[in-house]
Amino acid sequence: MPDREIKPFWTSASFLVYTGGLTVLLGGLFALAYLAVEYPGGGARTAWALLILVVLLFIAGGLRLAGRWLAAGIFAFTAVIAWGFFVGSAWAWFGWLDHWDSAFEGWSLAHLSLEFLILMAALIFRWHWRFPFTRRKEPV
Repeated sequence: MPDREIKPFWTSASFLVYTGGLTVLLGGLFALAYLAVEYPGGGARTAWALLILVVLLFIAGGLRLAGRWLAAGIFAFTAVIAWGFFVGSAWAWFGWLDHWDSAFEGWSLAHLSLEFLILMAALIFRWHWRFPFTRRKEPV
């Protein structure tokens, strides 16, 4: 018997959880933008992105252990975006994303690997967290 997918009910409490999670995502992105200006250099930006990713995953894990699956899923979703920023920062730091002015400028293994790693993180998080926001409805 397959797992039954838990679906959130749209209440004012779940709205606040979604709003809070997306606010945390925006706060993390603004923090990265500020820290990138304050501490210039690819290594510093990559380290700060890693710190924000680890904090988001830690919070998501703690919320999952506490039984708050909706909030944990929102934080896991924001962690996928933080993962993409971290990998992109690392690739830029290594110099692999130079000359990325246009999507049609040429084929690049670094760009393809960046997109592949983000896709793999999304699929792994979808499987691990079983969060309905990132999961399609299965046929009955």
